[in-house]
Amino acid sequence: RAVLKFRVAMILNPEDVILPFAYSQALFARADFNTSVAVLRTVLDQVPRGDNKETVYYPRGLYQKEEVLMGQIQALGALVAKDRANTDLNLLYGYQLLGVGRIDDAVGPLAVAAQDPANKVSVTILLDLVEKIRADRELVKEAGTESVVK
Repeated sequence: RAVLKFRVAMILNPEDVILPFAYSQALFARADFNTSVAVLRTVLDQVPRGDNKETVYYPRGLYQKEEVLMGQIQALGALVAKDRANTDLNLLYGYQLLGVGRIDDAVGPLAVAAQDPANKVSVTILLDLVEKIRADRELVKEAGTESVVK
């Protein structure tokens, strides 16, 4: 039902930038990985670029229980382990790992995904996000126990 509802919502609200991410996530949740990654790639390719305009959404809030999402990511990881060269599965896996804060774990799958020219823009956006997160972590680390954001 979520897939259908998000698809209809996207048609009714074509300017909403969050809905395609949620639609991709709903497809992912029902293990329709091929369609999920196609939607994800399309939405990432349309993300405005430059001057910190990049916005990537991770619809974790769609899950009442975090362990459900983690189980789905584990299932995808098992598929990636069986088909390590599958660039689409690696793109989706890297995105999911980023979404749950496993930043360093996401880099390997994204590097594999980058081998497919169709993933170039998506991988670039996600790897740029990795670098921004790492830079933010360094700022927090340098600040010690004080919060950078108040």
